[in-house]
Amino acid sequence: MEIRKAKIEDLEEITELLIQVKKLHENGRSDIFKPTMKSQAEEETIEILSGKRFQTIIATNEEDKAIGMAIYEVKERKGHKNLKDARTLWVEDIVVEEKQQGKRIGTRLMEELQKIAKKKKCIRIELNVWNFNTKAYEFYQKLGMNEQRTIMEFSMQ
Repeated sequence: MEIRKAKIEDLEEITELLIQVKKLHENGRSDIFKPTMKSQAEEETIEILSGKRFQTIIATNEEDKAIGMAIYEVKERKGHKNLKDARTLWVEDIVVEEKQQGKRIGTRLMEELQKIAKKKKCIRIELNVWNFNTKAYEFYQKLGMNEQRTIMEFSMQ
């Protein structure tokens, strides 16, 4: 397995991984997430691969096929009235192909994100995990991540 920066040639494989994570969210909270359409996922992948906001790394197998990915951005906060100035690496999405889960691919992606964060002088890595996604929550805890805050909701429906 190799971890490398994603390229436009990886579009189809990254789109499939993005669809996988979108369907997971759609199934977990259909009251929040819209149904996944391949054409929209492909458009989103093209935007992600443009590098205007996000960067993407992928884990590849022996055939150089993407079997996992992490989409991230470096965020800079300065001059906030309450919060200290900080540079953080925000993980927008991390996904490993379902058939490949349990093979330390997610761990390797997170290790690479840690290297990137150190290189970019980030003080921490942050991400959001939905409560229904217990598998991801347990994975992040196993890596040593801690809860920073909780978002509560009161449904009005």
